[in-house]
Parts: sequence; structure tokens; C-alpha cells
Amino acid sequence: MSGASRSWGLDIARAFTALGTGNVGEALPLLRDLDARMPPEAASPLRAAALNNVGFAHVITGRLDEATRAFKQAGSLWRETLVELRSANLPVTAGSSSFHFQLATSHYAEFAELHRDRAVRLHRAAAGMTRLNSSRMWRTRGVSAARSLADMCRAFGSSCPEAIILRTHADGSRRATLDLSPYQQKADRLFEIIERSPFGGAPDLCADIERAAYLTGLLIPGLEEAAVPLKCASPSARDIEHLKTRTP
Repeated sequence: MSGASRSWGLDIARAFTALGTGNVGEALPLLRDLDARMPPEAASPLRAAALNNVGFAHVITGRLDEATRAFKQAGSLWRETLVELRSANLPVTAGSSSFHFQLATSHYAEFAELHRDRAVRLHRAAAGMTRLNSSRMWRTRGVSAARSLADMCRAFGSSCPEAIILRTHADGSRRATLDLSPYQQKADRLFEIIERSPFGGAPDLCADIERAAYLTGLLIPGLEEAAVPLKCASPSARDIEHLKTRTP
């Protein structure tokens, strides 16, 4: 992951920090043009995550045609990534000790498949977020998504923000207020991932999938309709016009 990739990765983390406090106006500019700011060498999973988040921003501002295009492009890149992952010769990293290095080199096939299996779990969760985001029913009402919940728990753990969102909105009922705190939790985890990632260096598909999975945002059902009354600090003129046209 290059320095440029790290920069827009930090922008995504900052956007989720803003969303966690309901500050949509600060979040939107950080998400909306991620595809234009992606470095040309960005790997497919990172491009998929960026496009997913572009669609996320378009949904909030009511640009549903643009959102659909972004989600469709992201989905295509997720599928491309899975094909690559299934056939890739994966580098195997082990602990710093000579024992772990010898263990990894002596059992390369087993270690490689462990890495591949983890990457598949993360890929399934991230691609699942894009599919949910593209669903009008999910965005407006929330629906039971038991399979997606299981995928999120296997990839990120049972207390991850995505699992919290899915459990909260599984009954499909409308809520008077939205709890956006899962986005703050997501941002905190993202900053940790970005801080420890070895940016640059040799390409590593599994590492890119891990980063991409954590960078991918899941829309909270109802956020599309609730964007107007949420606190908006210094939104752009373009966003103001779109939000005005959606005010009842």
C-alpha cells in the first residue's frame, strides 16, 4: 500500500470518525471522490473499497444513480479479487524468530492456505457489505441478514461494528433516531490497521484484502433519509443543494 493509498485510507478513517458524531458535512467530501484520488497502482480490493465508499456518500446525498454505478463497479472488482485470490501464489510471513521462519518454510502449503482462508473470509464480508449497500430494501428498512451477520462475525469478530449494525436492524423496523456510534468504533479500528500496515514494499494480496475489508463501509438503514436533520458542519455547496431538494 503506497503513501498515496495510505493518505486516502486515513481520509476514510476520518470520514467514519465524523459520521460517528453525526457530522455528515465533514464526512462527505472525504468519501465522495475517493475513486478520483486513488493512486493508479492501487490493488483491486482497495479500489473496490474506495468505490463502495463513494457509493455510500452518493446514497447519503440522494445521488442514487451514481451510487448504483459505484456499487456495481465495486462488486465487479470484488469478483475480480476473488478470482485472483483463488489462483495466487501467496507469500507466507511468519514470526520474527528463526523457529517460526523455519516452520513457515517447511510447511509452506499449510501456511499459505491459512492465509488464503482468512483472506476469503475478509473478502466475503467486504463484498457482502457492498451487496447490502446496493439493496434499497436494506438501506431504507433494514432486513434480516443472518448470512451476512455470520460472515461479518467470522471475518471481524462478533462485536465488530458491522455485526452491531446488522443485529440492530435485523427486524426491519424504522427508528426515530439512528445510533451512529458503530462508525466511531470502525474508525478507531481503521486507525490501528493503517498505523501498523507496512505501507509500500512488495505486493501482498492478502494484506490488501484485509485493509480493504476494514476500509469498506456498511450503510446504516435509514441514514439515507436521516441525512438532512443530522448535524452538517461546512458541507459543500453541491451537497447543500442536494440535501435541500430532499427536505420534506
